[in-house]
Amino acid sequence: MPVLSLKWLLERRINAEKRKEEDGMKLTKKVLALCLSLLLVLPMSLPALAADEDLSPDEILAASRAALQTAVNRGINDAAYEEASTAAFDEALAAAEALLEQEDPAVTAEQFDAALEAMNAAKEELVYVENVVGAFAADNTDEDTSSATTPWPEIQMDWTTADKTPIDLSESDKTKVTVSFDLTLTNTSGSVTDADAFKNAYVVLRSVDAGGTEHKAQYNIPTSTLKAGLNEIEITLNRFSDEGVDWANLTQMRFFIPGVRDLDPEKNGWFTMQLADIRITDETPEGYQPIEGVVAEFYDGETHANETGRKDLASEWVSTTPVDISDKPLDQMYLQVNFTLTNTTGQADSAIFNAGYFRLRSTDDEGSTPPDGENNVGYSLKDLMDRGLIQQPVDGKNTVEFPLSAYNTELNAMKWDEVNRFRMYFDNLPDGLDAGSVTLTVTSAVIIDRAEEVDPTVVGKFSNAAGTYTATNDGAGSNVVLQTNGWVTADAAMDLSEVNKDETVLRIVMTLGNETGVEDATVFRTGKILLASPSTDTGEQNDDGTAKMQENSMRLMIANLIDVHETPLTSGRELTLNIPLSWLEVEAGEIDWSNVTLFRIFIDSVNQHNGTTTMDIASVEVIDPSRTDLDPTPLPDVGNVDGSVDENGNPTITANDALMALQIATNKIEATTEQVTQADVNKDGNVSANDALQILQYATQKITSFSTATEA
Repeated sequence: MPVLSLKWLLERRINAEKRKEEDGMKLTKKVLALCLSLLLVLPMSLPALAADEDLSPDEILAASRAALQTAVNRGINDAAYEEASTAAFDEALAAAEALLEQEDPAVTAEQFDAALEAMNAAKEELVYVENVVGAFAADNTDEDTSSATTPWPEIQMDWTTADKTPIDLSESDKTKVTVSFDLTLTNTSGSVTDADAFKNAYVVLRSVDAGGTEHKAQYNIPTSTLKAGLNEIEITLNRFSDEGVDWANLTQMRFFIPGVRDLDPEKNGWFTMQLADIRITDETPEGYQPIEGVVAEFYDGETHANETGRKDLASEWVSTTPVDISDKPLDQMYLQVNFTLTNTTGQADSAIFNAGYFRLRSTDDEGSTPPDGENNVGYSLKDLMDRGLIQQPVDGKNTVEFPLSAYNTELNAMKWDEVNRFRMYFDNLPDGLDAGSVTLTVTSAVIIDRAEEVDPTVVGKFSNAAGTYTATNDGAGSNVVLQTNGWVTADAAMDLSEVNKDETVLRIVMTLGNETGVEDATVFRTGKILLASPSTDTGEQNDDGTAKMQENSMRLMIANLIDVHETPLTSGRELTLNIPLSWLEVEAGEIDWSNVTLFRIFIDSVNQHNGTTTMDIASVEVIDPSRTDLDPTPLPDVGNVDGSVDENGNPTITANDALMALQIATNKIEATTEQVTQADVNKDGNVSANDALQILQYATQKITSFSTATEA
């Protein structure tokens, strides 16, 4: 905030006081309180007040002293900075303290201002210790001062400005950023437990307010976590709910515990808190790239365990600021969920995690109570696996991604213009499981807009294949393999049954690294590149009682890629492998070319040579060059009754098509055979009012595809 803005506020308040009391009273306690409160929320780099002819010398002196006193009281979090860098600040702080100890007549406003400027200048030179990116002064103490007649709602650290602002976390991996502090609590009550006194504690981060709205991110410390004594708090940033916060411009933090509300200290004793060493640490790996196209983020981070006698394992609803994606094609919007599972039951993952749902929810109907007023869509875990859109969840870390158009259940009417909640759960756990034998931790769920990535030549993608893979062999003959992490699931199932397999290619863009000291041609000699459709049930059972599945895959031997197709694998430069589908041979079973969903690559010859090899995959795509002239969003089958086309010659569907369909249905016009075919969008063999309605809905973007008679 500029100096003049602060001066203007002070002047307005002073003049108001003068108008109320014409005796020319000096700056009142109320005005001083205003000054202090303003300084508490302003950046510490705020310049000192300058002299102004409308302010008396005493008023200027009081304001300058108050500003310096606030800076001294706040101090810095010494533990967050390299010791050598704090010397100048300590010197400036000591000088300011000495100045404040003197009587006002002996000190000028200019001296107070100069001392404040020296503290601010020294603060800018502070150097954080390794990985620390933000810190808050550590001296924050509060006590419960409630009484039977004057209740105090909470013990708290009110909004506190960071030592150095702003804190920019916009390009960081939120799972690698930690907010930490030491929290010391006291409970002198002999009747109130720690769990009751210190429940519902909140940590809140805040960016600069905009448009009169508070922009923040909040984390609720789970009940029964806090206790009297020292509590070492560490919270990763992905566990904060995003309530409109600007991650590039964090400035403030607040901590409060409302659990002592309505507890009378005369009956229940006193409760106090103190925070120390408040810091934000960022350990985002070098080279980390935020996910592009994210339009909504749902962060949880809590671990949820199964309970005795229950067949479900579920996260809570995770909320975010409502987002509007109503104008986006749902088949180009993706839900990506990162979650961790543990399975200590002794049973196969496929027997435990075989049914459940991912759910998105919009705002509830006004004045109603869920579930009646709840609006959501569900994505069945089993359905997604059956369609080859995701893989079987397993013990450990999992990442799934699928288009929003893939939902198969809906409660009431989902409001795609107000999407604000996410939840996932498993709902068919086996009977008799011990409590806590399976757990679910949802790290993050994000909605990604991939609309800009549409390329008519790209039939399908394996986006999750991208990444760097490493193999280190410490002895010849080991089982080290340079490979993707097993099978990689396609962004969406691909129908390759009708493509020209001589022209349609599997395109892999990657860079190999070779630190073995052996030539590339020897190190990268054998292995396989594979495509597959979902496995099928053989009708037999494994020893553990689960269904025996048949892999259905095609392969290209890397030796054939090198020898037959004369494509050597070399390190140190980006390789683009364009592999026609006709080069692939049967690996196992019988691939369903209409439902290709899986990709894998491995190079096993690296196990014969000591040292490290790497494979950095940039992209894996299936490319059909014959589709270059196709409309990226093909027209639905039929609906173009009047035969109109756009400037590129592509068919269009407008309200006129709906009118003509209605005229055909009511025998107002005599239609051609082609027009009847185009107008019969529900495929029941007749042109009806339903056909006309669907065409109109499509023309006005109310629907994105036509329903057949059996679906309607």
